[in-house]
Amino acid sequence: MKKQTFFLGIILCFCLISCKQQPKTETEEPTATDTFRSKVGLQLYSLRDQVAANLDSALAFAQAQGITDVELAGTAGLTPEAFKAKLDQYGLKPSSAHYGMAIFRDSIDKIIAEAKLFGIHYVGTAWIDHKADTITFAEIQEAVKVFNEAGKKLKENGLQFFYHVHGFEFSPYQDGTYFDYLYNNTDPENVKFEEDVFWVKHGGQDPIEFLKKYGSRVVLFHIKDMDKTVVTGQRDGQEDVKMDVPWGTGQIDIKAVCLLGKEMGIEHFYLEDESPTVLSQIPQSLKFAEGF
Repeated sequence: MKKQTFFLGIILCFCLISCKQQPKTETEEPTATDTFRSKVGLQLYSLRDQVAANLDSALAFAQAQGITDVELAGTAGLTPEAFKAKLDQYGLKPSSAHYGMAIFRDSIDKIIAEAKLFGIHYVGTAWIDHKADTITFAEIQEAVKVFNEAGKKLKENGLQFFYHVHGFEFSPYQDGTYFDYLYNNTDPENVKFEEDVFWVKHGGQDPIEFLKKYGSRVVLFHIKDMDKTVVTGQRDGQEDVKMDVPWGTGQIDIKAVCLLGKEMGIEHFYLEDESPTVLSQIPQSLKFAEGF
């Protein structure tokens, strides 16, 4: 009887171990930490109108969506110190920030000081200054000069410069585009890129093919979907903000480009939505991100 009890005990142990090691079945629902949603941050410019009306309400909204990673675009009219205290209050940690191109050229020490205060590693600009709707080659050349100089100074201070692609850089130039010139003539270590899938598409490029071609220097993502009625290839960096639509409802394959970006090691994915209905669209986009 004792031998039988001993062997039954061994069999029971093996059964318990086997049950614990069983993989998830296809019918099991993924948890929030298993899906792409867990990687999604927020570009706070999305809430610019809400921030202007009531900063606490806007930051509380972001917190309520489960957002912790944010990208800055200004400090809501507060001192950097006061704005940081507000972000801390709502559990929001900035990992990146946007500044105007002129600030990188003329006041880079201000950027360095603020980045260190916020604990930010990435600082960049989303616009190359140009006078007309169509950018000129001379203006691209000026950007190359500013980006290289700023990138070097920032690297010396432990920071990383990036340029956020805006679509107008895809004007034809020689055998490629102005973006190719910008890409090939900036220091690959000091100048990285943020792919905005909306503006890449708007400028006539495929966001997935763009990532495959230039992805070794793409470190950040802006993710926003585009209404199916928008005509692409305009290369002016301008569009009605109402054309920002919830993920998965527009003409961009958000799931495919996000999964490729994740596979390629993109560090931060920021949801950006500039539409007037942003408060209802952000939860829809986040819900879509739970599906992959």
